[in-house]
Amino acid sequence: MSCFSSTPNTAAKTKGTISLLSTPEDQVEHNKNRVASASVSDCDFNYTFESMAEVEHPGNVVLDDTNMKAIKIIVQEAINNVLSIQIKSMIETIITRVVDGLSKSIECIELENKSLKSENRILTERLVKVENTLDASEQYS
Repeated sequence: MSCFSSTPNTAAKTKGTISLLSTPEDQVEHNKNRVASASVSDCDFNYTFESMAEVEHPGNVVLDDTNMKAIKIIVQEAINNVLSIQIKSMIETIITRVVDGLSKSIECIELENKSLKSENRILTERLVKVENTLDASEQYS
């Protein structure tokens, strides 16, 4: 970022560089943006301020179309990356819950099936006994 400021030794205005980043995290983020923007285009996100008042209150910063497109691409990629991670995590959670639920249902059905087979065997044995008893009683009558 460039601005006009006076040097301590002279009253003449010279062009200097001022960083508006306040924390190390902001500096890291700025470096990421510069690297990403270099891969998208050759823009450096440079802003020119005509006075120190604009540096202290940078409310109206004008960006050209190239910078805006680069910012748009970077933001879209960041959002897509975050969303893809979150969606993948949500899908994995859903799949795990569905599989767990189905496993429990299968276990319940297997237990019920085993119980019904046992009950069916007992009833079949009773039916055979009743039929044998009925056949024997018909032979004696």
